[in-house]
Amino acid sequence: MTATCTSPVVSNHLLNYLPRLEYQWFVEHCTPVALLFGETLNIADEAIKYVYFPVMGGLYFITYRGCRKQSFAMGLIGSEGMLGATLVLENANAAMKSIVLSSGRALRMDAAKFNHWLESNLLVRKLILNYLFVVMQQQLAQTGASNNAYEVKQRLVRWLLMTQDRTHSEVSIVNTSVVSEHAGCTAQRSDDCGRLFTTAGNYKL
Repeated sequence: MTATCTSPVVSNHLLNYLPRLEYQWFVEHCTPVALLFGETLNIADEAIKYVYFPVMGGLYFITYRGCRKQSFAMGLIGSEGMLGATLVLENANAAMKSIVLSSGRALRMDAAKFNHWLESNLLVRKLILNYLFVVMQQQLAQTGASNNAYEVKQRLVRWLLMTQDRTHSEVSIVNTSVVSEHAGCTAQRSDDCGRLFTTAGNYKL
């Protein structure tokens, strides 16, 4: 369950691009929250209630469930971006499920207030559109291609490197069920592949 925090420490790369006055307004109108591992933030095809800007340790991935009810992680969001950016396209519903992968902190804003902010500020709207373009072009497209073309071990390597990049840490603690959902394989196969990484001392499963 999402809990509020008392210290609004801001370290989000996307927010850092805002002009000073817009930055201050946003921080003042957000709620600092603590997010726990495994927490579901959005459900596919249901209304987006809040937008989240990770600021400390938080890491979220979005999953797509295919026609065979097998889940694939299609994106990974850390302090470089935000969750809920599709609101800028005037789409009130989440396209995919979003889950907290690593406990941390974020700035949370009500979706209605965020939409009002977008409508009243063209600069902010352009910034979010540019971010969304990068996510769709570079992350979602590349992830879709890797899920189709790569073997399980290659997909795990790519995912673990993305995790390391967004947590700014060389050591990661990874749950095998999370790994299996991301890589689109069974938990057993993820566990077998994970042993390759734990022997190097950089990852714990």
